[in-house]
Amino acid sequence: MVPTKTTRVLVLLNAKSGTLANSDAGDEAKRIADGFAAHGVTADVKFLNPAEAARELEAGRRAGCTAVVVGGGDGTIHTVANAVAGTEMIFGVLPLGTHNHFAKELGVSDDLPAAVDALGRALAAGDGVGPIDVAELNGQLFLNFSGVGLHPRVVEDREGEHERIKRVPLARTLLRKFTKPLALLVAFIRALGSLPILRLVVEADGRRLSRITPSLVVGNNVHQMAVFGIGEVSVLRRDVLNVYIARTTSVPQVIRLALAAAFKRLSANRHFESVPCQTLTIRYRRPTLKVTMDGEVMRLRTPLEYRIRKAALTVVRPGGPATVGDAAAAAAE
Repeated sequence: MVPTKTTRVLVLLNAKSGTLANSDAGDEAKRIADGFAAHGVTADVKFLNPAEAARELEAGRRAGCTAVVVGGGDGTIHTVANAVAGTEMIFGVLPLGTHNHFAKELGVSDDLPAAVDALGRALAAGDGVGPIDVAELNGQLFLNFSGVGLHPRVVEDREGEHERIKRVPLARTLLRKFTKPLALLVAFIRALGSLPILRLVVEADGRRLSRITPSLVVGNNVHQMAVFGIGEVSVLRRDVLNVYIARTTSVPQVIRLALAAAFKRLSANRHFESVPCQTLTIRYRRPTLKVTMDGEVMRLRTPLEYRIRKAALTVVRPGGPATVGDAAAAAAE
């Protein structure tokens, strides 16, 4: 049974995440611990090697921690969430990544001190603590979205572009907080030169669709649906998979889709298809396919099996209702 109040929390931070890597003071760990202590919550703050997530969680449980709060990018949060799933530990997040989509869906402030204060208050009182449904692919859960085709290629190229940009002293200094977005843009432009074209058979709740597409994305993060302006063609709940398919193989039309996403006009584009479902199977002619989950690229065996894992995580949503999804949907309207 999940405790209603927390007196000890494990805080796992990725030192390479955007906020920490760009910090001048380097005192975030102390400020986080002090912020929780102000509410009577002892915080065991540790810097995390994502490969050690399961071991750190077990050590935290033995030390009496009943909640874990993670600060890092999407990949770090994804790793810790998978380690927490199925346990009784409460899961919370800090806004230390680039976009913080899941943190925003939980109602966590972008301001770190404000986020720590709100999380400390909520955990100490047991407010806003409850289960949420989470999307799953081939047994791994993800919190934001998963993609095949264009997105895995762009993410892979982005890492190389990011390293090249950081080697340029002027860019590293002047564009300190914008090197990742710039790398993403460069990687996207490069990917257009050899646009991936996938022939997929998509089974959504048993309905069979044949699609030729450069990009298919699956998600159930309500905040992201609002960010991309596709709320009106989506089911704004966490218990539904929203499948988004690019219905064009034309490079100019793909560019128009990207611009439509940037200006929240995707739902009005005739080359954009949205398919809500509970279960999704993607069949491909090859035995494996590159996939992204929460920004991490991996190669998985096909067919790809997506579903909703009910009440997969017990989360803390500071200042809001325990169950996210319906509340986030209301905020997006």
